[in-house]
Amino acid sequence: MRRELGPNRMLTCPETPKPIIRECQAYGVNVRLVDGTIADAGRILDGLTSRGNWVGLSMMKEPYRVEGRKTIVFEIADHIPEIKIGLT
Repeated sequence: MRRELGPNRMLTCPETPKPIIRECQAYGVNVRLVDGTIADAGRILDGLTSRGNWVGLSMMKEPYRVEGRKTIVFEIADHIPEIKIGLT
């Protein structure tokens, strides 16, 4: 079952295959493509989180990044619907 995450969810990423982008958008995620590498996308997210109005769930800083990614986002969205979540 797909869930709508809402307008406060953003994914920053470098050039990414279109099917992946469409899948993220199907969940209601705002996809922001970044010129450069995944490190550049992470720096943009770090800039947003440093202002205190976003929570970063960067894949580059989490040891178990593959498993549980969607679960984390869904749990946070369920408990704190007004929070803004950014992924790279």
